Amino acid sequence: MSIRFGLIGAGRMGKVCPNTLAFTVSEVDLVAVADPHAEAVDDVAARYHIPQKFKDYHELLAQKDIEGVVIASPTGTHAEVVTAAAQAGKQIFCEKPLSQDLAACDDAIAAVKKAGVKLQMGFMRRFDPPYAAAKQKIMDGVIGMPVMFKS
Repeated sequence: MSIRFGLIGAGRMGKVCPNTLAFTVSEVDLVAVADPHAEAVDDVAARYHIPQKFKDYHELLAQKDIEGVVIASPTGTHAEVVTAAAQAGKQIFCEKPLSQDLAACDDAIAAVKKAGVKLQMGFMRRFDPPYAAAKQKIMDGVIGMPVMFKS
């Protein structure tokens, strides 16, 4: 059984994220893409064989058969789109950061909790073996207290 996902944002990250969903995660069907730029939507839809295209992400969120969304829209829109997706009852994966404004983060997280949906923020290094090994060394006291991290 597959989970039907929609992609919100067909810009820089919106061209990267769907590759995994469309071609390597067998449990996911990427069925819709939304972006206000028609050329970007057409490009991503063609490249990843996505059947539904929308200019307005609210139209994508209104689709009852879509269970979850990947939010790859511009950073300044993440909190707004997360809130709308939560209110639509969609499970959410959102590129980082949620917002650069703490109040907007709090509001989006409250919307997710109220809706009872899941939200995962995309931090691609979280499961990267060298990063996980470094974290474990920090936790074990091998490295000591980090003062600054640059990657």
